[in-house]
Amino acid sequence: MIRGLIAALIVIIGAGFCSAEGGDPYTYVLTRTFDGMLLQHPRDTSHALQISAPAIWNAGADRVSVMANGALHPANNISGEIIGVAYWDQSVVVLHRLNGRVVVSLYDTGLTRKLTPDVDLPEVHDLDDGAVLLTGIYALPNSGVAYLHAGRFLYRLVFDSNQLRKTFVDRDVSAVQAGSYDGGWELTYLHTSGLSMFVSIIDSRGNVVNTTLVPYAFYSKLQRQGATIAVISDLESSGSSVVSVLDRKMLAVRTRTISIPSERLELATIDSHVVVVALTTRTGRPELLAVPVYEQYDQLPSGELISGDFGTPLRLTVQQDTAYMLFSGGMVVMLLDGSVLARDAFTVSGTAHRMYARDNGQLVVAEVGRTTIQLQRKEQPFWFLVRGYDLVLRYVVPMLFIGALIFVWVLNRRQRRLLDGIIDSPAMGLVFTVDSSGKLLRVNERAAGLLRITPNVPMGRHFRAYMQQAGLEQLVQHLDTIKQSRLEPTKKIAIQSGDEYREYIFSTTPLIGLFGSARGAIVTGIDITETLEQRRLVNWAQLAHDMQTNLSTIRLNAEQLPNVPGEPPAERRRRILFQVGVLINRVRDLLTIGRTDELMRVAVHSAELCTEIRHEFDNDMFPHVTFSMKLRGTMMNVDRMKISRAVRNAVENAMKALRGEPGTIEIATWHDSLHVFISVSDSGVGMDPDTMANMMKPYFSTTQDGTGHGIGTMIMHHVMKLHGGTIRVTSEPGNGTQVVFRIPHEMDPKDVLRLATMKKRA
Repeated sequence: MIRGLIAALIVIIGAGFCSAEGGDPYTYVLTRTFDGMLLQHPRDTSHALQISAPAIWNAGADRVSVMANGALHPANNISGEIIGVAYWDQSVVVLHRLNGRVVVSLYDTGLTRKLTPDVDLPEVHDLDDGAVLLTGIYALPNSGVAYLHAGRFLYRLVFDSNQLRKTFVDRDVSAVQAGSYDGGWELTYLHTSGLSMFVSIIDSRGNVVNTTLVPYAFYSKLQRQGATIAVISDLESSGSSVVSVLDRKMLAVRTRTISIPSERLELATIDSHVVVVALTTRTGRPELLAVPVYEQYDQLPSGELISGDFGTPLRLTVQQDTAYMLFSGGMVVMLLDGSVLARDAFTVSGTAHRMYARDNGQLVVAEVGRTTIQLQRKEQPFWFLVRGYDLVLRYVVPMLFIGALIFVWVLNRRQRRLLDGIIDSPAMGLVFTVDSSGKLLRVNERAAGLLRITPNVPMGRHFRAYMQQAGLEQLVQHLDTIKQSRLEPTKKIAIQSGDEYREYIFSTTPLIGLFGSARGAIVTGIDITETLEQRRLVNWAQLAHDMQTNLSTIRLNAEQLPNVPGEPPAERRRRILFQVGVLINRVRDLLTIGRTDELMRVAVHSAELCTEIRHEFDNDMFPHVTFSMKLRGTMMNVDRMKISRAVRNAVENAMKALRGEPGTIEIATWHDSLHVFISVSDSGVGMDPDTMANMMKPYFSTTQDGTGHGIGTMIMHHVMKLHGGTIRVTSEPGNGTQVVFRIPHEMDPKDVLRLATMKKRA
């Protein structure tokens, strides 16, 4: 029994697959094609009128047949030339030409009995015989009143006591729509006057309650959703449309241009919001989208892409919450929320100008050339199985593959987390990740700054390609050693970065693959420069403290020395005190290095500062030195003590460069809008390129007698770094040296002028 049930289930599923043409709930089957137009009864789905093309021997006279329960019955009781028919409740309005006149008559639904005498329409007598005159009839519910749109004229019809009366309403009417507003019925119609176009509204009593001007166009269609009225007009030869939206409550018009033809634009309501539904191919694929009519936007929002190839889009029709999209190669039916109901392929010749769906699932499409095709909706009971099979191929198989990749990733996630944590940790210093072949895979922010790697520089090349600048030779050798030996060495390496030398401790952590193979290594470098500097500075500061104490004692004793016979006492005292002062300045320099980097900024005049520094050097003590002062000063906001130390050390270095020989030291200052420049130049021996390259290194000195320790240059560089300034040194052997300090003045222009004025008055 179980086997029988399984076999039956297989047969049923197989039959479902065979009967299902696609993975959609419905399919539309072509049931009939005929020449002419089909007019469906508004309530009775089994009843319709077929308006066929005229016979060759009777040109201009349409043939009308009544379709009842699938059978056609010719209407032979209508005299004259039939030029239009329309349903009106339980009767049919017939527009026909009789004895040179255009008249309207009322018949029963079988077109077998005339209900009223003919009513003459003199306004349409002169229209061309080939014109399609009757374009619609709009009945006021339960009132015996209707509006007839014949040609470009609008009439009000009243059927009472077997009599049909007409009233002329307006001319040059191009479109009519009926609807309800505020609990009542009203008619909206579009008409022109000269080169102006208007939308007028008629209430249920036949009164025109409003007329609004809208942009003129040769072809326009009128649509309405509740209190929202839209006029959709074609822009000639542009493939775009102008949508004019009239708010029935506010009677205000908003106009916008949409780059989609009018036959692919429809007004609809989604969740009580009125929208413009559009069928577009802007991305190369058909796309259904809905745009709120009252929202402003620069470009159309994204919509629902329609899968499949159905050719050129021809027409869009929206009925309630369903969009019917006709293409040259088929049709797609979708709900406005994007759910696909049907996708069917068939050929449509010409351009469809009318499409509507019936409640019984029937769809009627009228093409140019008065040809009509009739489609019938059919359910596909096993559509979800077909769609499920498609989803398995499209989504489940890729998801299984992705799941396998995730499983492999999970096995290796600990090492990845460790790697990411090491690289992103701010306490790790420099971090390089290299693979087994020496390619640089990743660097952290600090390492990128050292190697001058910007975010747009690609990774994946050999590490030597990123380490071409000078100062990285030891690091390159270390990485070569790692690549060759695959050990985990720890090594101290000095790296030059700009004008600074930094010392690092580098260590290596190997990267092991999932199956134990070597994948590369993580190389980390910890900066120990500041630790070493602090140790040196502590020693220097302690030494400076001891020297300051001793020198203070010497100074006190020198002040109390008795006069030496034969030598002016004041001169001897001056010389002793001057030498002690020089030593004390050296001690202060040492203390400056060991102290805090906090700046005590005050307003200082650069020329005054340079003058004070010049007078610290006595002419009698340095008779071989000639000072030249070229001062064009300004105010600057700096730490006076630190800037004085830096400039004084530059002057002392210049004196050393003279080596006791007669020479000139020039002190100059000038400024621009942002910086103050102080220059110290000498005519001494100058420096060779090797000395120039090393002079900014900590504790570097060229003196051979032990009197220089490189501290003066350290102070100069340190002070400029604290102030955000720079030092530029130029020198040639035998032609002297020039040191230029560029210092941001950090002063408001108004304060500079005010302080300079106060100093001048003082």
